[in-house]
Amino acid sequence: MTAIEPSKVRRRGAVLEREIYEAAFSELIRRGCSQFSIEGVASASGTSKASIYRRWRDSEDLILDTIGHYFPQIIRETPKGDPFPTLKEALEEVVAFFNTELGQIAYNLLIESRRSKRFSEIFDRSIAEPRRDYFRRILTENYKGEDLETDDLIRLANVASSLLIHSVFMNAIPVEVDLPRQIIEEVVEPLAVGIAVRRRS
Repeated sequence: MTAIEPSKVRRRGAVLEREIYEAAFSELIRRGCSQFSIEGVASASGTSKASIYRRWRDSEDLILDTIGHYFPQIIRETPKGDPFPTLKEALEEVVAFFNTELGQIAYNLLIESRRSKRFSEIFDRSIAEPRRDYFRRILTENYKGEDLETDDLIRLANVASSLLIHSVFMNAIPVEVDLPRQIIEEVVEPLAVGIAVRRRS
């Protein structure tokens, strides 16, 4: 009896979908978003382009779904503690994330987001905004003083997020591990002090 080649075995449902995601992930690592191709994914997953197009409308839909499948989401309770040290720890998590394989994809997507509105929307929705929201929650739920209002804390969280993303964009990866300390100690905390002084005057 002749053995059936693995590539000829008809795969369906979750098995085929998992292999397509794995191939799409590899394609994103290897070629980035702008060079990502359905043909490459089909070849690597041992399936046809038609099979992929039955599930995803185009390459951008597959990229978005692959990011959603693999990227860690920020759906968790807000950690309790001193607001600015806790925010620094959250920034350190993001730096550690960028310094992984997934971070390479995130970095590629960040670069593409500066050239494409669609990729900008994907980056913001999948990566940036969930983390900005997490940073905001850390400050607004942990700050107990009276010198800073909620709007002040939200702006400070947004500053921290923007500085981190800007630094990654300008300096590439791997990201410098001391970056979170610099953002908090050299920018965010002095800004907070300045806002508090202004409100008291």
